[in-house]
Amino acid sequence: TVISKQRSVVPQLLKNLGSAIVQGKTITSLPIPIDCNADITTLERVAGTFCYAPQMLEKGGESEDPYDQFCTAIAFWVASFHLSSNQENPIEPLCGETFQAKIGGIPVYFEQTSPLEVNNLISFYMPGKNFTLSGTWNVSTTVYPNSVKGQFVGPSLIHYKNNGTKVYFQHPAGIVSGTGVGKRKFDYSGKFYAWDYENKFFAELIVDPPKDGGFFSKKQTTTDYIKGSVWVAKDSLFQKVKDSLAKKRYIDIKLNAKEDFEQEKDKIEGSWIDTFSVGDKVYWKFGAIKPHKMIGCKWVLPSDSNMRKEVLLRKIGECEVAEKIR
Repeated sequence: TVISKQRSVVPQLLKNLGSAIVQGKTITSLPIPIDCNADITTLERVAGTFCYAPQMLEKGGESEDPYDQFCTAIAFWVASFHLSSNQENPIEPLCGETFQAKIGGIPVYFEQTSPLEVNNLISFYMPGKNFTLSGTWNVSTTVYPNSVKGQFVGPSLIHYKNNGTKVYFQHPAGIVSGTGVGKRKFDYSGKFYAWDYENKFFAELIVDPPKDGGFFSKKQTTTDYIKGSVWVAKDSLFQKVKDSLAKKRYIDIKLNAKEDFEQEKDKIEGSWIDTFSVGDKVYWKFGAIKPHKMIGCKWVLPSDSNMRKEVLLRKIGECEVAEKIR
């Protein structure tokens, strides 16, 4: 099985981890046997999480209300979370490798813009009719004795073309537990944010928040539960955001309701595998709309992931040959 194959290589990976740290390399630079990988690269895997964009973001781009567009953008990203929960590890891309496809007729472009052993940067661009989706992420990975934590570090941007509304988003961390022993499980964890500098909207959300009322709280929630708030924020908060992004590429600030916000607009509540609501409005419900299938392009650059020999060989099951080439 996929899990048993992955577990068989964990001891060797942990051995290699020490030497990688000494050499200043990242965990993503450590090779995993190709027969433990899926037959796609990380670029294609991440592109596949954009499959709600044709429905949700095109519709958001038809709205004239910046606040509705802001909430739609957050809902799009929350809906995308379940599309990345796959136990098969993708093949790591090479520096300069690209990937292009179409989702609901909209082109999507990805590029690995730095070596894995340096800072593992992925850039992307998706130009829809009513929106553009773009950004550059540092794929950060931390390995623990029985889990792996990963996060896209760096803001993404949804730009609605009709009125110029720009919504930025910072992802939460994803955690795979049970990598060595026990039950394998995938969860998201911690805080994540969305903001709009021009219209002064700021949202803080948290996955699996601490239970209200302490340890013996009567309100039972699952680990996919999300809660948060949307605020109208002051300029001083956005300056904190800019300073944190300039220093760390992600938001790491302490919020103070009295100092940072003008008013709270709405409560956020939901789940990344069920329903997501802002105030009284449901912005996404699992199964109500289906994500589009991603379709490969007939003509691609020579640097495309699907032109890479190891990927082609892995697709036909020639793992030994693919391993030698890699």
